[in-house]
Amino acid sequence: MKHSLFSRIQSLFLSILAFCCFYIPCAFAADDLTLGSIAGNVQSSFAEIAKLITAGSFIAGLGLAIMAIMKFKAHKDDARTTPLGTPIILLFVATGMLFLPTVFKSAGVTIFGTTPTETTISGITSI
Repeated sequence: MKHSLFSRIQSLFLSILAFCCFYIPCAFAADDLTLGSIAGNVQSSFAEIAKLITAGSFIAGLGLAIMAIMKFKAHKDDARTTPLGTPIILLFVATGMLFLPTVFKSAGVTIFGTTPTETTISGITSI
């Protein structure tokens, strides 16, 4: 019974994956699909990726901080089962995740300068 249930779930997952593979190229198809337009789409998605990393970092940091608090309570209740190092490590990792966007921003300013400028390509025309 378990094998048939697993095979049904596997076939459903593969069907959904196949549908997505055929649907996504059709959804992003454009009339003027050139290398420049593809590069422009990739470049415009970098800002969204940065926002995703920032949001994920904050959510993970808050989750790890809550987990650290719960581990501190578990250590207080029974110190033999939960060592003190576990919540302390979780707290340090949570702090690192919460400050990760700030580190990215200051590293970007250090590497690229204080005023970010957008580069453009000039002198190239399409055929």
